Order: sequence, then structure tokens, then C-alpha cells
Amino acid sequence: MATEAEDDPIDTNVIRELRELDMTIALSIAGFAGMDTRDRQGNIVSEIWTKNNDTDTAAAKLLDYSDMRSMLKAQLQNHLDARKDLLLESESHEVVAQWIFNFSEAWEQEYRKRWTHGWDISQRIMTCMEEALYEVQVILDEVNPPDVKPRILLQRIEAILSTSTSNMLYKDAYKAYVRLWFRNKYTGPMLAHIAGKKLQKQIVCNRSGAYSAKVQRNDVQQEVDSAVDILYHAVMNDDAIFHSLDALVSSMSTDHSQLKWIADHTTKN
Repeated sequence: MATEAEDDPIDTNVIRELRELDMTIALSIAGFAGMDTRDRQGNIVSEIWTKNNDTDTAAAKLLDYSDMRSMLKAQLQNHLDARKDLLLESESHEVVAQWIFNFSEAWEQEYRKRWTHGWDISQRIMTCMEEALYEVQVILDEVNPPDVKPRILLQRIEAILSTSTSNMLYKDAYKAYVRLWFRNKYTGPMLAHIAGKKLQKQIVCNRSGAYSAKVQRNDVQQEVDSAVDILYHAVMNDDAIFHSLDALVSSMSTDHSQLKWIADHTTKN
């Protein structure tokens, strides 16, 4: 009988690595698009990395980061007011500063602990990832080896998912298919570049102004074409990256640890 570890080789550390990888992909695409990636507090903006609610938590969470930050500041002020006399008598400002930092850090640690699960690439970025694959599908249909052509690769993923006993994999083969193209180090960088430039074109086209409409749109389209050309030449030159991708997918059938490339890090254990 298979053990639980054999059935589900995707452990907590792997899930954390995948979450960080997907976050890096989202930031890379946003960077190529010229988007602002972080707010004033250094947090990744929700247009890039967002809370992914499942059917059990379909409604948005009642408390977001700004709510918690406001309550933290109010609570901190209450503590300081209650101890005002003692603080005024203290000769060491370092003690007060250290207490404030420790107080806020405790809140931040609890916030991270409760909200680590369920964050994922935003729908806007995911849509651009899918659009990038649609853009280059005709090119990828010419790729060698033939087992990584889009239609055949999707069938291979469907076969892997149908036989795997892991509970951490995507249930939808197409979702796993999209993530695989972007997560692997062979095709991921090129596709992230294309997705980012397509997103930049979308942003420019939606911007008002004659210059944006007549000049910037053409400039960005040239950047999209240049990004696609890089992939085109890799396919036409039979680049070794596609053989490496083929080997990676083949290994999923025998090496269960390689299933991480199609794992869903938002799935609850």
C-alpha cells in the first residue's frame, strides 16, 4: 500500500517554493509591462498578486491589509497614551522604539501566518499569460520534439492528472498547462516577456490621448513583435530548451517530485 508521502510528494516546502515562483513570474510580467509593482509600504499591489478566494470563501475577506494597519496604529496609540507618564520618565528612547517595533512585528507575523495561503497571480496577469500562449500557438505548433506541441502537451498533462493520486495538483488540465509553460526555466522567460509586452500594449491602448493612440501603440507593438521573434527563432533553430522541456514532462510520469510543476499552491492541505 502506498504511503501518504508517496501519494503526495508535494510537501509544504515545495508549495512555498511554487508560491514564490509564481509571484516572481507575476512581478516579471508586470515589470515588462511597466506597471508599478509595489505600494508605499512595499507590498505587491493587488493588480499583480491577489487573494484567490475559493468556493468556500467566495465573499471577499472582511479585513484587508489597510484595515489591519489602521487597527494596529489605533491600538499602538492607545498603548502609548496609557503609558504616557512612564514613557516621559524614561531616559532611554531606544526602549520605547524597540517596544514599538516589537509590537508592530507581532501583528505583522500573525497577519502573514493567516494570509499566506490562497494568494496567487491576479486574473489580469493570468489573462495576459493565456493571451501570450494564444499569440504563439502557431509558432509552437512547429516545435521539435513534437511531444511539446501545444495540443500534444495538453494531452500529456491530462494523462498525468488522470493517473496521479496527489491532491495538490490542478484539477483543470488547461490551468496546469498554462502554469507549466511559464514556470519552467526553459520557455518561461520568453513567454513572460511576451505576456508583459502584450499587457503593456493593452495599457497603452486604453490610455487616452492622440500620442498614445498613434505613436505609443505602434512602438509597443514593435516590442511585442520583437519578443515573439525571440521565441520564433528558438523554435526554427530547434533550440535545446524544447528538448529539455520534453524531458521534464516525461519525468513527471516516473518521478513524482516533478509533479510540482503542475501543482496548485492555493490548494488547502
